[in-house]
Parts: sequence; structure tokens; C-alpha cells
Amino acid sequence: MSELYKHCVLLFDEMSIEPSFTFNSRSNCIDGFEDHRSRGRSTNVAREALVFMVRGLQHKWKQPVAFYFSHKATPGVILADLIREVLGALLSTA
Repeated sequence: MSELYKHCVLLFDEMSIEPSFTFNSRSNCIDGFEDHRSRGRSTNVAREALVFMVRGLQHKWKQPVAFYFSHKATPGVILADLIREVLGALLSTA
């Protein structure tokens, strides 16, 4: 893979979602609550989804790389931590 193909930008967006609950048999828990993974889960019902995506600068490609669920808009302090977490994961795969 050429170096130019790897040049990309990290995008993120948060959108409202309809509350919904499902049992996740792989993790043996109920999905549908606020979940910031490394920052933990809460008992608040998720009403927002935060999605991170990378998009190529020189070539036409895009890939979602992470998503998180929040009760309300993600606070800036938590968002900054999540951006660093996602960037770290991306840089470790390069």
C-alpha cells in the first residue's frame, strides 16, 4: 500500500438515536445504555450516537472506526479523551 493511500482525516459526528435495548450474548449484557467503553458504562438510556470515521485524502475511501453511545451530547472533556483514544488506536495500526 502506498504512503499516499494512507493519508487520511479523522471525522466524527454525534446524532440523536431512538432509545432501544437488546441483549448482547457475546458480552452478556444489555446494550442501549450510555457506553464510552474505556470511560465506562452508566445506567442512563442512550439517546445519542457518536461515530468516528476516517476518510482518505488522496484516494476515495472511508471507514467507520469507532462508535459510542451517550445519554446526551458528549461533554468536551470526554470527547477530547475519545479523540485521543481513537487516534492512538489508528496510529498503532499504521
